[in-house]
Amino acid sequence: MDRYNKFNLLLTQINRSVNRLKSTESHKLGIKGISSDIIYLIYTKGPLTASNIVSITAEDKGLVSRTLSKLYLDKIIRYEIIGKKYRSKIFLTEIGKKIGNQIYNKVEEVLEKVSTGLTDCEREIFYNNLDLISENLKKILEK
Repeated sequence: MDRYNKFNLLLTQINRSVNRLKSTESHKLGIKGISSDIIYLIYTKGPLTASNIVSITAEDKGLVSRTLSKLYLDKIIRYEIIGKKYRSKIFLTEIGKKIGNQIYNKVEEVLEKVSTGLTDCEREIFYNNLDLISENLKKILEK
């Protein structure tokens, strides 16, 4: 298999597997995949704004906004309103913290399993290379 096909196939397989895992695990918690991403972010990084979440996830602003509205209605998040709602800090409620803990534990379990056979050094090199490839692709698209 040539480099392009291997690269494309591996990225597609990894993306599908990650999406299936997120979907399956999120479904067990009664939420959607993007919701689990947002809850995980707030759980691991602390309070964030909607703008922070959009920047970190690279998701569509409208999708993040709709997801936050749903999480708020489900009493998973709360806002500390400061001026505009989009700039307000978003916190997890007690329900959100419990769900965040479950997501965190699952993420750690999966990361441990997918790293089987890699040393810490190899994993660091892998992520550095993946980051470089991602940045190079962005540069190509900007031209």
